[in-house]
Amino acid sequence: MTNEGPEHDWWLRPSALVREILQHACEPGVTARYRLADAVLEVDSNYGRVLELLRLHWDDCALPDASGLDGMHIRSAVRDGSRPDLALVSFEGSKDADGSVMAASRFQQLLSRRNSETLSPVSGWTLAHIRRSPRPFMTRCGYQALIDLSQEPLQKTPGFLHRYLLSATLSTQRNLLVVHAASVRVGSTGVLLMGPSASGKTTVSFALAARGHSLLSEEIAAIRLGPELLLPIRRTAGIRRGPRAKAVSERLDGRHWETEILQDGTERRLVRTGEVFPDNLASPTKLECAFYLRGFAGRASVERIFPASAEALMQRLSGDTMAVSGVTPARRVMKLFTLLDILSRRRCYFIDVGPPEETAELVERTVQQ
Repeated sequence: MTNEGPEHDWWLRPSALVREILQHACEPGVTARYRLADAVLEVDSNYGRVLELLRLHWDDCALPDASGLDGMHIRSAVRDGSRPDLALVSFEGSKDADGSVMAASRFQQLLSRRNSETLSPVSGWTLAHIRRSPRPFMTRCGYQALIDLSQEPLQKTPGFLHRYLLSATLSTQRNLLVVHAASVRVGSTGVLLMGPSASGKTTVSFALAARGHSLLSEEIAAIRLGPELLLPIRRTAGIRRGPRAKAVSERLDGRHWETEILQDGTERRLVRTGEVFPDNLASPTKLECAFYLRGFAGRASVERIFPASAEALMQRLSGDTMAVSGVTPARRVMKLFTLLDILSRRRCYFIDVGPPEETAELVERTVQQ
C-alpha cells in the first residue's frame, strides 16, 4: 500500500469498501466451527490463511458440524476483496458480539501498548491506530470491521484478527469468567493454576497431564459462574525452552511441531494437547482449589494463603493486566473482584515452581489434603 492515491485513505470510504468486498466475495467460503467454553464460534471465510491459522491454534476445539450443538452460536464472516491486505470481519448471532463494544485498549498486550482509538471523520465509525503510524489499521461500525492486514499481518503468533474473533466469542458469554490461567482436574478436583506469563503454567499443567490428570486448559481458563465449573478450552500450547517433565519431553521429542516467534523474540513450539495426550479427556469440573505461581525456583514449595495474606494475592492479580478478560477497564475490575470472591471460598496457595515432576507431585499432595 502506498502513501498516495485513494487507496491510502481507504478508511474514509468504509461503506463503499464493505459493498465492494461483499460483491467480490459473494460466494460462501469455508466454514470452521470451534467450541469455546459455552459458545460455538462459526467462521465462514474465503480467506484461506485465516482458516489455516485458526486450525493451527484451535484445532483441539474444532467441531465437525453444527448438528445437535447446544449453547450460543456466534457466526462470523471474514472476507477479502480485490485488495488482499484488507479484510472485512462481521458478526451475527448475538448483539453482544458487536465488535464496537471492544475498546482498542482490550488488545494493549497484543499490540505492545502501541494502539489508540479515535473517532472517524465518517459518522458512525471509529478508528484504531498503531501509535506512530499515520494510518489506522482498523475502522469499525457496529457488527462490521475493516482491518488493514499490511499493518497487522496474518502470522503464526495470533494477531489482532484472531484475537478479535476470540474476544468477541468469549465476551459474549455473560455467565463466563475468563482467567489468565491453566486449569486441570487433579483426581476429581478442579484446580486453577494462575500466574503471569512465563511463570510455569504450561510446565506444571503438562507435567500433571503426563501423570494422568485431565488438562482442561493451559493458558486461558474459563469459569462458568453460578456452579463455578472449570470448562475445557484447549488451544494449541506454546512451549518455550526450559525445564519439562521427562514424560512430557518423551512425548514432544522426535516429532515435528510448528514454531512461532513472539514480539520479544522468544521462540515457542506450537503443540496440540490432543496429539501429546490423546487419551486425556476433558469435561466441566467443579473448581475447588487454586495455586498462584510465583515463578521458577530451585525446589518446589507451597504456602497456604489464609485470609490474613489474601491481600498479597489481590496485589498480584490486580497488577497483572491479563489476569481476567473484560471488554472495558471497568468490567475488568468487576471481574477481578468476582474472581477474588470465588477464590475466597476455595483453598488457595502460593507455589514456587521447582523441577516439573517435583512440582506436579507437590500439587497432587496439596490438593489431596
